[in-house]
Amino acid sequence: MQTLHCHTTTSDGLLTYQQVLDICKREGIKAVVFTDHDAVPDAQKLIELEQLKSHSVKWIYGIEMSSGLPIEVGGGPYSGFHVVGLFVDPTYQPLVEYCQKAQASRRERMQTMVQNLQGLEFTITEADCLKASGGESVGRPHIVTALNYHSENNQVMGKLLNQMKKAGESDSGIRKEFENLMERGESQYPYVLFLSNEAFIKGVFVDYLYWLNFDECVKLIRDAGGVAVIAHYFSAKSKVLPELLEKICKEKRIDGLETVFGYFGYKTPMEEEIVSSRSNICQNLVETYDLIASGGADAHQEQDLIDFAKASWYNQDTNRMMKKIVEKYPDLKSRIY
Repeated sequence: MQTLHCHTTTSDGLLTYQQVLDICKREGIKAVVFTDHDAVPDAQKLIELEQLKSHSVKWIYGIEMSSGLPIEVGGGPYSGFHVVGLFVDPTYQPLVEYCQKAQASRRERMQTMVQNLQGLEFTITEADCLKASGGESVGRPHIVTALNYHSENNQVMGKLLNQMKKAGESDSGIRKEFENLMERGESQYPYVLFLSNEAFIKGVFVDYLYWLNFDECVKLIRDAGGVAVIAHYFSAKSKVLPELLEKICKEKRIDGLETVFGYFGYKTPMEEEIVSSRSNICQNLVETYDLIASGGADAHQEQDLIDFAKASWYNQDTNRMMKKIVEKYPDLKSRIY
């Protein structure tokens, strides 16, 4: 099994590169791609990674770009639409400059969301978020961690849950979302309640302040020597309809699609739609237009890798993914470490 989608402390993951590789070795994961959000390793981390090239787990450089939408639907920001770059050169200057601008905007975005959360009577500060992130890239998981620093926030969260439950009594759509939330568990409370585009409480979440549109993201990845794949299509399906996705694939504006994603949604009411997105849409398009298939654990913490490794019915679809990509793009073989 392999995971061609994994995060580290370089963005919003909780594990270092070394920890990811060691856990993968223990769990039987043979290959991993480091796909941090809008981030590539800096000079110091490149030195650290140089020491890991002899690790028994194979790995490659990658990135997950917070892409703007395709120009057909406006090209603007949407937090659910991401493009993963595999085999990128982390020293390619235009890519480095993109990451620097994106990270600066992420901090500004975080500051605004902190103010919005304070308006909901949560106890949270910018310093809390930076502590959670280790002073590096700040993402929504860090904001959630920062909220958990203060026990009084549990009461505020409970009040918001009750608001959503009550609203569901007269709105079937909200009631279904609330039932889904109860199935997914408390780790998802912040995202469904206020930290997403479709959240129950509006005006807290802030979308990306800096982005490139979809075609610009793909071009930057390709210029950096990599191949570009659309990540976890399920999360962008409401904005990028299947007809548009097929148009993009047919026109070769993308190199591939993730066909393994959405483990968080299995055994919840979302399972049927995720399975359909994977098999009936993504896998079908990959085969029809001779694209590469990618995907994996989308891991942010140790438990994500453990759960992925245990789910053989799920992880089996990642077998030989990297090999098949290299068969299609032979020049990339030298970038596997």
